Amino acid sequence: MLQELLSLFRHSRGVPLTAEAVGQQLDLPPALIEQMLHTLVYRGRLEMVEDVCDGCEVCPLKPLCAGVPAVRRSGYRLLE
Repeated sequence: MLQELLSLFRHSRGVPLTAEAVGQQLDLPPALIEQMLHTLVYRGRLEMVEDVCDGCEVCPLKPLCAGVPAVRRSGYRLLE
């Protein structure tokens, strides 16, 4: 499951994703998503960032996150 999560972040091409967007894409319970994200941050694969969303109008990931409202929320970005 962690590999699926990492693949999702690779597909985002550096654009941070919120836990809500990840949960909607992977169709998993929020508690499980939070646990997996925390694990990947702890392992140094992801970093937390603030103010991740500028709106669907300018986002290349609109089909990916399906417009999950994320304005001015924290999110995660892949570290490589």
